Amino acid sequence: MSKIKFNINRKNITDEQALKHKSFDKVMAGYKAMNTPLYKTFKFWAGAGIAVTTVVVATFLFINKQEKETELAVKPPIENLDIQNIHFSVDASRDTVLTTETGSQIKIAANSFVDKNGNPVAGIVDIEYREFHDVVDIFLSGIPMAYDSAGTNYHFESAGMFEIHGFQKGKEVFISEASPVNILLASKQEGERFNIYKLDDKSGDWSFIEKDTAGRIGEDGTYGEIKKEKLLDSINDIIVELSLNKLAAEALVAQLIIEKPIQPKKLEPLSHNLKIEVDEKEFPELALYKNLLFEIDKNDKAFKSELSKIVWDEASVKKGKQQGTYLLTFRKGKDEYTFLTRPVVPEKDFPNAKELYESMFDEYEKTLSKRKADEEKKKKELEAEYAKLMADRNAQIAAIAQRMATESAQRSAANTTTDIIYRSFMVSSFGIWNSDCPQNMPKGLMVSAKFTDKKNNELIFNTLYLIEKGKNAAYSLTNYDYSRFQFNPESENLLLGVTKDNKIAIFKPEDFAALGKIDLSINFKMQVIDKPFKNIEEVKSFVDI
Repeated sequence: MSKIKFNINRKNITDEQALKHKSFDKVMAGYKAMNTPLYKTFKFWAGAGIAVTTVVVATFLFINKQEKETELAVKPPIENLDIQNIHFSVDASRDTVLTTETGSQIKIAANSFVDKNGNPVAGIVDIEYREFHDVVDIFLSGIPMAYDSAGTNYHFESAGMFEIHGFQKGKEVFISEASPVNILLASKQEGERFNIYKLDDKSGDWSFIEKDTAGRIGEDGTYGEIKKEKLLDSINDIIVELSLNKLAAEALVAQLIIEKPIQPKKLEPLSHNLKIEVDEKEFPELALYKNLLFEIDKNDKAFKSELSKIVWDEASVKKGKQQGTYLLTFRKGKDEYTFLTRPVVPEKDFPNAKELYESMFDEYEKTLSKRKADEEKKKKELEAEYAKLMADRNAQIAAIAQRMATESAQRSAANTTTDIIYRSFMVSSFGIWNSDCPQNMPKGLMVSAKFTDKKNNELIFNTLYLIEKGKNAAYSLTNYDYSRFQFNPESENLLLGVTKDNKIAIFKPEDFAALGKIDLSINFKMQVIDKPFKNIEEVKSFVDI
């Protein structure tokens, strides 16, 4: 925990500690890619008859983590925009096949339903059923898509999801253990990487049921599994990994350039200055010099001496836009003041500080030169490996495309009109079922995120998802601290959320592209939709998925 003291003073401040030489590599080893603000409570006071006002800041541990309880229920984020049920009436004593508009089939054998006591149900049973096929369906459903396995958190990439329930005269019925319902869910996703899961509607947790299968329904109405073949998933993952390694090499050089040693400046005799003692792990570049002071910019009109008499609720420190500047912000209620400052040293310490800087700068130049050479070598190695993998991948894609075209032509010649992929479920109990592949958060650069609307008003979210186009997965950021997350800059990304005042907010792929070079700290200026959407199709058209 860092200790910080602010001394607002018009006189030079002395300190008995000698200036000690520090290794640049040691300082860089303590560097974090993310410098989070220091949040503090503190109190100002002034002694009677003393012209110097001293500010002592007591720090508290700011735990940058949101502790959220497990989702206990499905909670659609936007009222009246939930996926609606379709209704069927079936005779419980007869074999029945129901077909939905998407082509999904619900196969119910005779005597498949029982009451709460396990007794067979006769007569008409009302079936409620709905499906979820894309990230907008998932987003609007409010169904939790996080999965915990052996203490590791995953996010689901979905090949399709459905919810089914049965009722008779308003009372819930159940599926007999001896006669599960077979559901062939129409899916837009090929591949063997998916599993079948069922949601516990009380805890919000998913249970693994079994490995799923993908198939088609032939002319005779029977279901058959698709011929298994080598998938591209592993090679695609390697290609992504190589791209990220290249980005990481570039980021190391960019990071080092940002952390260029700050040339010391002498304290102006009549300036307002603040003494700051900080943990070098939080701000390593500030720990290079002892007796370091922060001088308030003489052109900063916001500073007034009377502000030192206020007992502030909160303070934060962060880097300014210009290298070598820092912004100190004080808050109390709705009042907020931010001052531009620069690090300086007293005149008596300046010779030692200058000597230290020159030594540090020489070491910095050597380190930077070596890191650039390493980056160039690594980039060439990665580009060669990347080119080989891309060639292999393109050859596989061409072969698969040719096979699929041949099979499609054969089905057309045989007048087979159905070319739908199905996921087969043996449903033993009513509820929400999913064909999913657990995914980690996208690999990429970790960023410190701030979210505002186009007018720079801060946004707070009930729900916020990171979505990669081309992958049917919505990564929930509100399960964690969404002020820090990582994304893959090589992917086509978008952010989709619901604000505290229940408005949809979006940061589109073109907004990501407009960011240009990715910084470690990003203000995502999101488009907030004030006008309510009339239906789900309007949302899908707007999101363009």
